[in-house]
Amino acid sequence: MLPCFSISDWSDIKARGVLLDISRTKVPTMDTLLTLIDQFSTLKDNQIKLYTEHTFAFSNQGGSKAKCQKEGATNVRIDFLAKIKQQVDKRHHKMMFWSDIVLEEPECLKKLSKDLIALNWGYEGNHPFTRECKLMAAQKNPILRLSWHLQLEFAHWTHNEYANESC
Repeated sequence: MLPCFSISDWSDIKARGVLLDISRTKVPTMDTLLTLIDQFSTLKDNQIKLYTEHTFAFSNQGGSKAKCQKEGATNVRIDFLAKIKQQVDKRHHKMMFWSDIVLEEPECLKKLSKDLIALNWGYEGNHPFTRECKLMAAQKNPILRLSWHLQLEFAHWTHNEYANESC
């Protein structure tokens, strides 16, 4: 039997979290998500983000489809980023976004707010990071370059790790 005692524990990292990719498998139920949140909290994680790319197939894309056809998808995305930024600014936070959603039409980049942080990413070592970073830098946007490679072969992964070192 152990004597009674208490443990004071804290993390040196204020924001700790998990990115849960639900786009490749079964979408969890709300009960499952709540159970996962409880489990992650025991690990001292205080954030959970759901990755949902292509998870939900919508038969009707709503008003944005017509707007994208009229104004261009990149312009619609930039307008949407501006709306999100208003909410982020109200909370005095810094906004980041995945740069690939605006790099298809570089001429639209001048519409971006200058205080957004562009997260530039790619899967392979030959990803055009330099070209993409130059496009974003020309707009005076801060850039955080991420290498995103999840290959199963360690040697291939290591090669990409070094190939993606600089922006």
